[in-house]
Amino acid sequence: MRPDWEEVITPFVDYAVTRGQIAADKIVLFGYSLAGYLVARAAAFAGNLPPYIASWIDEGRDDVAVPVLTMIAAVSIRLRWGLCNGRWLFGATPSPT
Repeated sequence: MRPDWEEVITPFVDYAVTRGQIAADKIVLFGYSLAGYLVARAAAFAGNLPPYIASWIDEGRDDVAVPVLTMIAAVSIRLRWGLCNGRWLFGATPSPT
């Protein structure tokens, strides 16, 4: 099990759309229980982050992304809940903020 399930699904979908038999606009992700959460997260992850934060995460620039996400979470209940819930769900140590 890994907390960054979008890292698993993204390469699979990237490959699938290169196949002539796959219609990119018809791909569906489906899951029950935790899998339902993980596929929803994978489908929504990039779309909910500003492009500059998504690129920092893709580049492994946690030194830049984490402080910015922390500042945004201070004013965004949705982001704050998502980050806290993700840490709780995967048993991660909460941030000091």
